[in-house]
Amino acid sequence: MNGDFSNGQTYWVVTLQAGSLAGQSVVNGQFCVQLGTNATVTVGWPGDSSLAIAIGIGTSYQLSYAVQTTAALVMFQAKVGLAAPPYTLTDFLVNDIPGTALQTFSHSFTATAADPQAGIAFNITASSPATVCLDDIALRQTN
Repeated sequence: MNGDFSNGQTYWVVTLQAGSLAGQSVVNGQFCVQLGTNATVTVGWPGDSSLAIAIGIGTSYQLSYAVQTTAALVMFQAKVGLAAPPYTLTDFLVNDIPGTALQTFSHSFTATAADPQAGIAFNITASSPATVCLDDIALRQTN
């Protein structure tokens, strides 16, 4: 739902964990967050946990997304997991290194546990100001 941001930020939420967030907006079809110095944010879907999807045990999935950044990041982590508090169940977690050009990442995984309310989260940490833009986010069942 809205992984291409054609409906703006609908279904997506940004949570500031530390530091400062200078802004967030959809620019040229990409969802961009402007992080301040020593900032950590989570960009998550869905913004409303009632829209979360069920992940089935033993089922294979592919998470893909495009990302770019204006400065090197301390951390860029993609996660599929529980979309409702306490957010403890993690179905899939990976650390990627985005560059200054838009780059597509694609990761496959098989769920080892059932998750009735899964969502997608991107945990991003920057030590210096950076703008990080996401696009074409998709989670697909592959079997």
